Amino acid sequence: MPSCDDCPFDEKLLLCCPRHPLSGAQKSLSVDGRIVRACIYLNEDGRCAIYNERPKGCRDFVCDRLLGEEKSLLLYRLNIKRQS
Repeated sequence: MPSCDDCPFDEKLLLCCPRHPLSGAQKSLSVDGRIVRACIYLNEDGRCAIYNERPKGCRDFVCDRLLGEEKSLLLYRLNIKRQS
């Protein structure tokens, strides 16, 4: 998961790891002296405990940080066209 290592923990909680994508399950984590809610598989280091076996919803997540805004927008538009 090297590409996610540089992402701030708070961004992970907002963008990609706020809850388990299939069940919606969350757990409490202690981060920088505060309690936050996150996916049940996100550990206190901001790493996914099941990264290699993560669900499809996690694998399909398109991260703007990794792709850049232009590529992300293109993928979003392509996905919308496929769903139509």
